[in-house]
Amino acid sequence: MPSSSKALSRDRRARRRISSRRRERHAARLPAFGQQIRRRPDIFKTEEIAERLPFDLTEELSAVPEKAASPAVVSEAAGPITDLTVNMLGPVQIFRDPSKPFASDAWTTRRSRDIFCYIATSKNRRVAKDVLIDTFWPEEDPAIIEKNFHPTISHIRKALNSRQPFKQNFIVFRDGAYQLNPELTFLIDAEEFDRNFADAELAKREKDNERLRASLESAHAVYRGEFMEGIYEDWAEERRNFYSEQFGRVTSALAKLELAEKRLASAKKYAEETLTVDPYREDIHRLILKIYAAQGKPAAVKKHFDAMHELLKKDLGVDPSAETRRLAAELLK
Repeated sequence: MPSSSKALSRDRRARRRISSRRRERHAARLPAFGQQIRRRPDIFKTEEIAERLPFDLTEELSAVPEKAASPAVVSEAAGPITDLTVNMLGPVQIFRDPSKPFASDAWTTRRSRDIFCYIATSKNRRVAKDVLIDTFWPEEDPAIIEKNFHPTISHIRKALNSRQPFKQNFIVFRDGAYQLNPELTFLIDAEEFDRNFADAELAKREKDNERLRASLESAHAVYRGEFMEGIYEDWAEERRNFYSEQFGRVTSALAKLELAEKRLASAKKYAEETLTVDPYREDIHRLILKIYAAQGKPAAVKKHFDAMHELLKKDLGVDPSAETRRLAAELLK
């Protein structure tokens, strides 16, 4: 077994030993804790305490009924519709109210911000604590993780309340996982992009071109740039590649729609955007050749074909496909 794997295995065993000792220490105090939980459940529901409770006490805590919430007082002055906006397609932007930005040093560590973004773009906006540790502290000693984990989560909460007139808890701990508070509203650009893309796919299957165009244009508008621009951890790279590929599908679909409707300048713009994502897509190069031909620019057809040929030969060691060569020859007759 490689040394790194041995170290990781050793760390995991150490964490298990630590957990085992905690369980032994708590076992003798279960009856007393049960009484305290029934008396003051609000104290034990904070995540730092809740996640350390043995299973028996966790069940007892879950059985304690919630207090009825006080009726909300609606102000005449309408506040922001969304409690928190999170933009990650492009440079990261996180804000509650654009007119009340967080302090410039609100995110005391980049790791805390990145953990928040990781949770926000995970399935159901939820990530198990162990997964967070394996992702952001993969090789750390368990003692260091124990020391740093909760302060990092605390930094997230402080940052999201920086310079705000009232405090809200955007991250909650439930059933061994951290998640965005389901009682609050979030506007997350990655989710908005996903919704528009899925709607475009459905419209395409239903042959609803008007809805298809609207959904594609909405997805295009949301995408400001690469996911978590400037962050190069493995998890960010994986999601960046996913959204880049999806964006390429959006722009190529828009380019084809525009060409079909003879909107040549717009078709060319979307085609060029597609090639910034994947410069080797011959179907998009062929589309650009058709655009130049439709514009009556044979010299531009030849120039683009030659440049594409050189790119494919230099980077991939291949020639253009027979289909591409045949199209160029027909357009240059």
